[in-house]
Amino acid sequence: MPELPEVETVRQTLLPEVTGRLIVVTDIITPGVLLNPDQLELPANPDANSKSACSGGWRTDKDSPCRKTAKQASWKITGLERRGKYLIIRLLRSTAAQPRQAALLVHLRMTGRLVLQQHYEKPLKHTHIRFVLSASDQNKICDQAMPEDNIYPEDSIYMDYHDTRRFGRIWLLPADKNGKLIHAPSGFYLLGPEPLEAGFTSAVFTTHLRRRLKTPVKSALLDQTVVAGLGNIYADEALFKACVQPRRPVSSLTDHEIEKLRRAIIDVLNEAISCQGTSLRDYVDGWNRKGRFQSCLMVYGRAGKSCRHCGGLITKTVLAGRTTCFCPSCQH
Repeated sequence: MPELPEVETVRQTLLPEVTGRLIVVTDIITPGVLLNPDQLELPANPDANSKSACSGGWRTDKDSPCRKTAKQASWKITGLERRGKYLIIRLLRSTAAQPRQAALLVHLRMTGRLVLQQHYEKPLKHTHIRFVLSASDQNKICDQAMPEDNIYPEDSIYMDYHDTRRFGRIWLLPADKNGKLIHAPSGFYLLGPEPLEAGFTSAVFTTHLRRRLKTPVKSALLDQTVVAGLGNIYADEALFKACVQPRRPVSSLTDHEIEKLRRAIIDVLNEAISCQGTSLRDYVDGWNRKGRFQSCLMVYGRAGKSCRHCGGLITKTVLAGRTTCFCPSCQH
């Protein structure tokens, strides 16, 4: 599952390419992956055979022009943020009399990818949503003469949501005047502190961690209310760097160990981001490039191999239903 470094890398690679562009067409290839599509003012079910949608009208196949129902304002992408493992694509109605804020909230889950295409190509297998992004006024789109294999504006780029296992979701959500998302999934509002922000102090981390006193420290780190964005890979790596045994209950940790673990979390996440994340199976960045941090892993996925630090064997166990790898010699 993409964790904080992977989602942050996707954010960084998408940010300069999509900011300022208009979402002029949304192709919903697999219904149910994009939640709340009515927020785009698309007809609910204009045609039983329709699989794709156009802002302001639906199209039934790639060779048919959009049927506009009225002049519609497109959503303009104004920025990209990250909260834990969620990607937040900020939107603004570009020509509305009363500017309206919204956001696409993306959770990649296990195998989700958000990938850009600079030129038109037919969507690949397991592509569930295609956002067509243009600098053009979308009201002119349906008046343009397009090539037979492409009905989109010439200046378009394409942002495809690809997901082999189809566990990921994208929510289109309204936002209030302060940018707070309305009707986001409940887990989003319960997220703990961001480990790479200034607010992730020793006192804050200690307070959140000590709410789980009887819990093994590895299990506590996987709780998104304790630390936002930390998952199996980086919890293992941070515990190794801090020399903390993952099965120890939180109550057994000293203040010094908690501070050491906090610093280890920050260091490991920053190192992973500098390597564009960890690509073990499915993860790629916004330009379909793999990360490099897998070659830097100290314990995760290395059960039975020699510890890079002491030479002992890496051991694995199961905590909170997740495989956990550690070095018994270095983490005691």
